[in-house]
Amino acid sequence: MGSAALAFGAALLVEMAGMDRVATAVAAAAVIALAYAIRPVDGLLGFGLLLLFTPTITYWTGLDVRLGDEIGVLLLGVAALIVHRK
Repeated sequence: MGSAALAFGAALLVEMAGMDRVATAVAAAAVIALAYAIRPVDGLLGFGLLLLFTPTITYWTGLDVRLGDEIGVLLLGVAALIVHRK
């Protein structure tokens, strides 16, 4: 659950830096992929929570991470291939 909060926090920092919505989604997805690389269950839970709360966070804060699911799947696949192959 903490990885989803960190992902939204990273996206907020990137948006406050003045970057576009793709960069905010990449920041959120990168945090989720890092969490998945370290602890797979927490990373997948964070990814699910990111998908679940994206419309709510977008509505209440204006933080646009709607591309986080597409980018997240790509980064989770890369993390799985690099870190978790045996």
